[in-house]
Amino acid sequence: MKYLIKYLKTINQEHRKTPNQFSKIQTLSYYFKWKNTIKSNGGPLADELPWMNFLAIDFLEKIAHKKMKVFEYGSGGSTLFWARRVQEVYSVEHDPTWVKDVAEQLKRKKIQNVQLMQVAPQKENYFQGKIISNPYDYISDDYSFHGYHFEEYVKTIDQYPDNYFDVVVVDGRARPSCLLNARRKVKSNGYLLIDNTERTYYFEKTLPTLLAEKWEQQDFYGPVPYLDHFCQTTVFKKRE
Repeated sequence: MKYLIKYLKTINQEHRKTPNQFSKIQTLSYYFKWKNTIKSNGGPLADELPWMNFLAIDFLEKIAHKKMKVFEYGSGGSTLFWARRVQEVYSVEHDPTWVKDVAEQLKRKKIQNVQLMQVAPQKENYFQGKIISNPYDYISDDYSFHGYHFEEYVKTIDQYPDNYFDVVVVDGRARPSCLLNARRKVKSNGYLLIDNTERTYYFEKTLPTLLAEKWEQQDFYGPVPYLDHFCQTTVFKKRE
């Protein structure tokens, strides 16, 4: 009962903040999935779950198929989630310790269709004046990376041809930079996904470009595995 009370309390709190952003009835349908993750002894990596809201996960389940090529900024449970469902996964991660953990899980589970890359940030000599919302500054909003840039990390995708990936997932560092840089790598009718878009600064300088290029936007807002608050995920579909 305590989990249900907590879940209902979260729904009411979120509804007061954003009354038109989600359906209470639809959100209630995710209670048991959410409860299972809260009681889990694992986590996103062990449970092979993307760490984004359940509505977005359901959407990804629907679009995934065995001929897809997926690129993701930020490795973890999503890497294994995609690997089970698509042809190829290319995943770039900045944290060497986390890369090792993900690689061990892939090896243990005998998953072989993932190319895992580790690209560390570099020292930025002109950090003052740079802002996270500017996609050409390549910086992170994580204070532990103050004084560093992620340009090499962002441009990892540049080694692949344009219109190569069916899905590009932006769920790592320097997200505005990743979002803008990766868009030409997405196939027609493919998807560009960015997580945690309740952080509106991700879109301050990137959304006008995407809208001008006529990408179709769909927002998913709702409960997230292992967490007691809601988050938003935004998916852009590239028109033919």
